[in-house]
Formats: sequence, C-alpha cells, structure tokens
Amino acid sequence: MQRILAALILGAAAAACGSDQRAEPIPQAPTTGTSDENASELESNETEPSTAFPDGPPPLEVSQADARHSLDAFSYCWTIDDEGICADGEPAKPLPSLGGDEPLTLDFAIDGWHFVASMLDPCDPSTVVVERSDAGWLVDVAGPVGTTDLMLFGRGPEGDAAYAVETVRQVETAPATMRGWLSPFNLPGHDETFDLWLGLDGPDELLDIERASLTVAGADGGTFEIDLEPNDAGECFASFRIPASIADDVDAAIGGLRWTYGIELALADGSVFEGTASFDPTDPDSAFIEDGLAVRFAPADTAADG
Repeated sequence: MQRILAALILGAAAAACGSDQRAEPIPQAPTTGTSDENASELESNETEPSTAFPDGPPPLEVSQADARHSLDAFSYCWTIDDEGICADGEPAKPLPSLGGDEPLTLDFAIDGWHFVASMLDPCDPSTVVVERSDAGWLVDVAGPVGTTDLMLFGRGPEGDAAYAVETVRQVETAPATMRGWLSPFNLPGHDETFDLWLGLDGPDELLDIERASLTVAGADGGTFEIDLEPNDAGECFASFRIPASIADDVDAAIGGLRWTYGIELALADGSVFEGTASFDPTDPDSAFIEDGLAVRFAPADTAADG
C-alpha cells in the first residue's frame, strides 16, 4: 500500500495489517484528536465491538452535494467474537470520483470509530481538514486546481479499515503547502523516551529548507528552542531528528509535560512556514497519541529580506 500521509502524521499508523508503508517515520494514523491539515482525526467513543458485520467492515458512505459513493475497504483487519480476518490490498483504480469543491460528508454504520484523512500521494500539494458537525463528519480538501487521491483510514473496537476516493477541485481553494508529523521526546503515561522526529511531505519546491527550529512550550508557559538538523530527504519527503537526550534539557527549562510544539522552516527562496502541534494529555478523546502529532502549517510568508 502506498504511504498515506502523514501523519496522518503524523505522521499515521500502518493502514491495516501488514501494509507496506514508506520510511521509518510515524504510522499514518497518528494525531491529537483535533482538526488538522495533514491527517485530521475524528473523535471516538469507547464502545463494545458490533456483531452486525461479521465478515468485514461495512462500506464507508461518502457524499458531496448531490453525489454519493459507497466505498469498500481495500485493506482491513477485522475481529468479531475473537475471530479475526485481515485483507491487505491497493485501492482499485479508477477511484470513485467526487468533482465539487464542497466538503465531503462521511457516514459509517458502526459507532465508536475514528478516522484520519490524508493524501495517498506525498507529492500532492493539497491539505485536508476533518471536523465533526451535526451533518456528520466533514472532510475538507483544499489546494490548487486538480485531483487528489484521498485515503480515509478508520479504527474502532472491531479493528481498522482503509478506504479511498478521488476528489477533483474546480477552483484553487488554498495555496500549495507541506504536511508534517512530529514524534515528541516522550509522552505522559509512557516510560520510554523517544528521539524527536519531524517528517515533512509536500512538493519538492517547498522542501528546500535552509533552517529548521522547534520551540517546545509547557503548560506553565515555559519554552525551550531547539535547532533541527536535516536527517533524510527524498522525493517529496524530508525529515529532521535530534537525540532523545535533549529531553533532560527540556525538562530543566520548562518542566512537566510538553503540550505545544512550534516549528519554523525557512526555505531557500526566503519564504517561511510556521507549524504547530499540540495535545492535552488529559483529553480522553486524544487517540494515536503514542505514534505522533500532526503538524498544521500556516501559508508561507515571504521574508522581508528574501
């Protein structure tokens, strides 16, 4: 299966058992339980597994204006009454297509599930935001005129499932941007301390980065700034990493839990991207938090001296 971004996610989680995801970063279904441009997450509720669909996940209903598609999962792992089945595949082409600029509405037949949405193509310059509303779950895909192949990855008490749909923008709804995911130093409730990992997806012209910095802010207002060094790069992908030992310096500077992360990227053309990632460890709706945090980037600003 192609790598979803990323998390995703945050970066995001391997979509359905055994699927091949690119790179070490963060599984493609990560994040913080809040709307996000990279791999936005829907809320979930604790619930018992349903027995209404014993043979696998039900279709995901996706609609836009008057158009509607019933999507079958192309990869999934499903468990009912301790009996499990997994299927690993690729989205069948051509994908079902929706051609408007309005948000997509998602309907799923089982309660207790949450979803992330992300681009199948890491070079896609689009962004995606998922929000819950009275009308259902809304997926807003924005970017230049063109086509986006969208991955919708869900997880719930019965297992996980991946779906895909094509969206076609008729007008430009946002400038091209990058997407990011951040693995924190450590996380509340976890004994293990992780290296920091910042991964970025997007068009190559946005990944010509001359300087990258990270500011970590604690709940009490203390901050600590770190310069990031390039770790790896490839087509439409770049990453930065610093050792986990820096966590002691962060603790000394701000103390307690790390709640907010600010990222500044200065590009070779003089433009500057600013991104944020945050979570509330007391929020029971924060899911996939062990995998990483999605980074939401604001549109690029051009430096005055650029």
